[in-house]
Amino acid sequence: MKKIFFLFLVIIISCNQPAKHPEHVRKKIPVEFKLNKSDYVILHFDKSWNWIPKNALPTTLSDAELFEIEKILEKAIKENNEKQRGNPQMQIQLEDKKRQYIPYINEKGEKLVWINFFCYDPTDNKTGTLADSVWRTDPVTVHDGGNCYFSILINLTTRSYSNLDINGYA
Repeated sequence: MKKIFFLFLVIIISCNQPAKHPEHVRKKIPVEFKLNKSDYVILHFDKSWNWIPKNALPTTLSDAELFEIEKILEKAIKENNEKQRGNPQMQIQLEDKKRQYIPYINEKGEKLVWINFFCYDPTDNKTGTLADSVWRTDPVTVHDGGNCYFSILINLTTRSYSNLDINGYA
């Protein structure tokens, strides 16, 4: 009888103990990337592109990483626009831009993402605007165009950014 009582007591006590899970499991943070799929594409890099390091390795992006990129981008845009307060032509915004993400792993094993931003009007195909199928397969390069066109390099490993390049005006 004592054994049954002891067993019963152990079962009751163990049921009342909170489950021990790692911190990231206990604090389930909702991660949702909200950008419309018609506004971005994730391109797999081509080794012939001279601006991607020759020894880079291709990789993918998860929704959680896209969400993290958004936080880094918001910081980069805010810092840029504060520096360019007196020069509105060099201030940038994320709204109404198409995006091309090109993720890769560098020689240090860090996950980098080059992101290309540009204005796009699908109704303007007769005047030379890129067709939808072109920007979804090849990086868009534009000379001039002002702050409608910019790019940035995000380091997901260090959660930092660099090489924020904003096009100039002719």
